[in-house]
Amino acid sequence: AVVYASEGLGGEPRSLIDPNTMSKDGTVALGAINLSDDGKYLAYGVADGGSDWNAWRVRDVATGKDLPDRIDRTRHASIAWMPDGKSFYYSRYPDAGSVPKGDEEFWQKAYFHKLGEPQKKDRMVFERADCKECGNTPGVTDDGRWLVMRQGRNWAELGWIARAAGIIGGTLLLLSILAVLFARYLTRPIRSFSDAVQ
Repeated sequence: AVVYASEGLGGEPRSLIDPNTMSKDGTVALGAINLSDDGKYLAYGVADGGSDWNAWRVRDVATGKDLPDRIDRTRHASIAWMPDGKSFYYSRYPDAGSVPKGDEEFWQKAYFHKLGEPQKKDRMVFERADCKECGNTPGVTDDGRWLVMRQGRNWAELGWIARAAGIIGGTLLLLSILAVLFARYLTRPIRSFSDAVQ
């Protein structure tokens, strides 16, 4: 499907992302999309040849041009933007050769990415070294103070909460970890939730 943008509800729609133009044979598909809170950037995943592996890019909504940022080794992933629109959290799988052969589709970890920096500089912020099959989905509260990790395994889910400010500052603060049994319903953490767990 083509993604359109417009200036306000009454503006003239313009094509922002058209997956039909990404390959000559039409085998590239558009995956998930995540718009930054300020509306300046759209992160989007693309899959080639029917694969469920996605490469994420970031497009400038005003210019329609992609930034140099590229996020690889993701599958069924989503982006959690920080409120300033300059960085985001995401989850990815390990590179081939960094884990035993056959484990490249396990051991998913969450990372923090700053726009303009290469993926190799992204900081790992969450992992479960005791859970090979666990999938991790990051979220950020509206005020940017809390990182909320939704973790799933065999349809069971738990939530983990940490101070996002501490992670960005260089210290992973898992001081306020909570097991949230209703984590499957936290599709978009809200400000009142972050205030409740202070």
